[in-house]
Amino acid sequence: MLERAVIAGRYRNWKHPFAMLLLIGLLLRLIIAPLFTFNIDVGYWSDVKDVFQNGFGLYGTPGYYYTPVWGYCQGFITFFMETFGITNYGVYIPELDSFVYSDFSVFPFVTSIEFNFIVKLPLILVDAATGWLIYHLVMKYSGNQGKALMAFALWFFCPLVITESTFHGTFDNMSVMLLLASIVLVMDGKYTLAGAAFAAASLTKFFPVFMIFFLVAYVLRKEGLDSNGVKCVLKSIGGAIGAFLLIYLPNILQGDFWQSMYFLTSRLGISREALSSIGVGSTIIIIAALVLFIGLVAFMIARYGNRFMERMNGMDERERNIKAAKVFIVAAVVVILGVGALMILKAFANVGGPEFAGSELVLIVSIFSVFLEMYLAFRLLMLKEMTTEKVFTIMFLSGIAIILWTSAASYTIVMLPFICIYASMIDNRFVRPFIIFTVLYTLTEASCFLTSPTSMIIHLLDMDISVILPVYEMIANPVIFGISGALVLTVVVGWPGYLAMLYISYKWYRGYYERWKAA
Repeated sequence: MLERAVIAGRYRNWKHPFAMLLLIGLLLRLIIAPLFTFNIDVGYWSDVKDVFQNGFGLYGTPGYYYTPVWGYCQGFITFFMETFGITNYGVYIPELDSFVYSDFSVFPFVTSIEFNFIVKLPLILVDAATGWLIYHLVMKYSGNQGKALMAFALWFFCPLVITESTFHGTFDNMSVMLLLASIVLVMDGKYTLAGAAFAAASLTKFFPVFMIFFLVAYVLRKEGLDSNGVKCVLKSIGGAIGAFLLIYLPNILQGDFWQSMYFLTSRLGISREALSSIGVGSTIIIIAALVLFIGLVAFMIARYGNRFMERMNGMDERERNIKAAKVFIVAAVVVILGVGALMILKAFANVGGPEFAGSELVLIVSIFSVFLEMYLAFRLLMLKEMTTEKVFTIMFLSGIAIILWTSAASYTIVMLPFICIYASMIDNRFVRPFIIFTVLYTLTEASCFLTSPTSMIIHLLDMDISVILPVYEMIANPVIFGISGALVLTVVVGWPGYLAMLYISYKWYRGYYERWKAA
């Protein structure tokens, strides 16, 4: 009888709506993952195995330009495959060589069914873990299971989320999971672990680093803008330093720390050669200077924090917010104009004539995003009452501000959980804009979807590449005004997708302005 009761209890647990949604989402991903894949990134992941098999350092050969976190995961995947005798990584297809440097990025190595499955399985599990964190946050702070299930479903069945982990095989969702974990831990008062999780998130992909202002403001508002608050922030910093050393110490000692930052610095126009010239000594000096700066800021907060709060609280709230907004806008404009002037001088100093790069625009918009994050953190710090609605609203706006500067589909993953949480928990009018935005951004990957069956055609159906080669030609070759099909698809769908993303911010600020004006 007892055994039957246990079995019946387990069965009822699996009938729980969360478990059912989780099971459906996992089955969908597990069916797609081995058969359909975007060639470019997963192909490079298969190439990284040579680094480990030949005993090179992670940055000893060209081809890996990210931080070491995903490289370590690739090392484990290589070890796993070798341990279980899985040697079929894929095959080289010479017919794809002509597409390698086209607008449609292609890698001439078609990965095997088993490699696709093994390399994507951790990413699928990360999707599930991220969904659970979203469910946990909404359930804990709303107490409403319906809202929690909606938030989970918006994330786990989002076409863009499924695309990036299950088709594309990108690891952006790992940084999202770690960022959400750091938020959960901060809200639970586990500051050391929160700092470690946040550092790991930012060292997996750099986008979460923008949320540092929100997290610090939350801790100081909760614990006090005094020595106690500083102590809690320093606990987080200690956890972050521990995670940083755990991840990066081998790279610092080997002298390739800055090479591992190439994903970020390349967006700023800094060459790989320039990074390679920075030695171990210079790296240690830069890190020491950063630690000294953090210590100085901590001292200033501990000494003058209460005085600052008393002065701010003595002002009218509306007047204070307007003045703060003006200060941040002026500071942002001054910095952007200064950076812009330097970029113009650099561009016209080019021997072949003025030359401008997209990375320069990215830097300028990123500066604006930083100041916007700082202003939102200030608003959080100045809250008279830390209500759930106000905290999660600022978290939502901070999440959107991370990706104001990019139109790349995989990068936008980092902001999706914050919209899911806000739309389900605070204002469900944002559900429809969220769906429109994610569908449009998913369609920017249309050219990759069209070629995604290549692995299945070559390895499972045992057919020749000529079956799908016309699709590659259609996408890579010019179709109008010398522009390739891939670029046309990306632009035609990408800009509406980017505008839909901006509309989410506009929709909130318009409602806020109307409420502010009415008051």
